[in-house]
Amino acid sequence: MKLSLSAIIFGLALLVAGCSTTRHDASEIFGGPGSTRVLELPDAVRAWRLDSSYAGAQPCEAEPDGYPALDGPVAVDGWEGQRLGGLLAQPGSYSWGGAAKACLPRYGVRLEFERDGSTLDALLCFGCELLLAYKDRAYAGAGDFRPARGELARSMLELFPEFEELEQFLAPGE
Repeated sequence: MKLSLSAIIFGLALLVAGCSTTRHDASEIFGGPGSTRVLELPDAVRAWRLDSSYAGAQPCEAEPDGYPALDGPVAVDGWEGQRLGGLLAQPGSYSWGGAAKACLPRYGVRLEFERDGSTLDALLCFGCELLLAYKDRAYAGAGDFRPARGELARSMLELFPEFEELEQFLAPGE
């Protein structure tokens, strides 16, 4: 069987394209290089349970304080704050495909990480797995946190036990 040179080149191109090694970093979501240091080594971490029925300003225009809180702020202890920040700083906590979601986000939790006067806020919609990020109160980006949803839901239930709706997002057996 004879293969043409163009068929071989086409096959190699498909192989290379399928093996793309694009590397992602959570700093893409949280406002650029160095931003994940605030997540990984925070001086303080606070959490709020938000009114998920709020449908106010567009996310890119609103400040994180613009989402009404039902509970909080709750101070997150040092070790747990570092664990949560480390989880949010890991590229594996996000789906990087870029597919649009047919969901109107209802943010149920806000996490605020502070270090050396800088803050990073993460608003979490567990229904559509969307994280909205703010750096120093300005919109920084968004990400799909589906790979980390179960672990984040479990952690938020420990902080806000009355937030029973989160139980549906736990992995089976949790």
